[in-house]
Amino acid sequence: MTPAHQRFGRKAALFVVLALAANMLAFLYQLAMARLLEPRQFAAVLAIVSAMAVIAFPANAFQAAVATGAGRLSAEGRSSHIGAFALRAAIGGGAPLVAVAVLALVFREAVGQFFGFDGTAVVLWICVSLVLAMCLAAHRGTLQGSEEFTVLGVVMLAEAALRLLTSVALVLGGFGVDGATAGFPIGICGALAYGVWVLRQRFDRDSQIRVNVWAILARESRAVPALLSIFGAQALDIVIANTRLHDADLESFSAAALAGRVVFYAGFLVSLLALPRYRHMFSVRRLDDRLVAGSFAAIALICTGGMVTGLILPQTIHAVLVGSTYTTDSPLMQVYLVGSGALTCALFLTTIVVAAGWTRVALGLVPIAVIQVMVYALLTTTGMAFAQTLTAAAGCMVLVLSGTVVTLFRKTAWSESCQPGRLNQRDVPTSDPQQQPGSRLDLPRRREGSP
Repeated sequence: MTPAHQRFGRKAALFVVLALAANMLAFLYQLAMARLLEPRQFAAVLAIVSAMAVIAFPANAFQAAVATGAGRLSAEGRSSHIGAFALRAAIGGGAPLVAVAVLALVFREAVGQFFGFDGTAVVLWICVSLVLAMCLAAHRGTLQGSEEFTVLGVVMLAEAALRLLTSVALVLGGFGVDGATAGFPIGICGALAYGVWVLRQRFDRDSQIRVNVWAILARESRAVPALLSIFGAQALDIVIANTRLHDADLESFSAAALAGRVVFYAGFLVSLLALPRYRHMFSVRRLDDRLVAGSFAAIALICTGGMVTGLILPQTIHAVLVGSTYTTDSPLMQVYLVGSGALTCALFLTTIVVAAGWTRVALGLVPIAVIQVMVYALLTTTGMAFAQTLTAAAGCMVLVLSGTVVTLFRKTAWSESCQPGRLNQRDVPTSDPQQQPGSRLDLPRRREGSP
């Protein structure tokens, strides 16, 4: 292994550690708010966090598009222009969400009634966070594309740490929901300031920068509907339940939702780590048995572990997550964890399908998610009904995705079997430079529709 590959491996490993730490702090934020806030206040905060995640979800596709553009600049030897490129991307990405922020401020009373809080400070924090989140996504994408993985991990960790520390301090100071949500813009501002400072020496303004981020974003966004169906189903239940459930039922449902998010985000991390490896596997059209077996085993352990623990120790999970001040409902906790396990499995299978470029799977997932949200909004009046709806919808998604993944693996195996001698290609001498390993013809090919 060359020194360059060794350095890249060390950076990637450190980034994984920092990203895991950031996600752990994000979970600790929710756990701390559950302990420090009143049950009704925590339900409002959890609903706000979930709604912000859904609204800002396209930021993931935007970050990927910016990363592609920054990688192109680096490959062309124009690293000195990356800072200016990040600034342009941040302005372009944040501008559309300004309109969303203005609408939220105009209808701030309706927003407060929907989420269950009083005052305009929370709406202000939400609006600032949404706009700045796109600016931060632009800088994160720039760092990702320029392979500054260590800095990218520090940015993620700084955002989560500042959010947690600020929110805990303000809630302890008696600011309630206002203080719990104020940590979001403060965390984003701190992380964004660090990202800008790191890129300060790469700010050569050059009118010759011609990277069309929006064209790249259009390609990256093809995967958004499928993934948003999964994330939306996971996030919108608590948002709608916050307006339809009474206090006692909402308390037990909030505890179950928090437990479900532990399972879901553990599976999300596994999916995030497996995504680039599956993309490579499908690009070379060769099954990696160790990758498939290892990733499926990890997801199975997470999902079944959450389900079994919920079935055996529902009251213990409730006590650990939210304490004794919340109403306990063991059957609700059990059913919700089963649904969360199924939804986590659906997320993992969707990641595999998206990695292969089969983004049209959204045609099967989006209708299920739409029906699920409509049932939430129109028919469900108890926490158990929400949990049962989640379980049924997640089960349908798993059925659709299982058939798709099996077909995908079969096609990949068939494609591999139709390439005789490919494994020994690099051992066969040839005088044709186009047939040498690493030549253009030997490069992995992107599938049509691949994100």
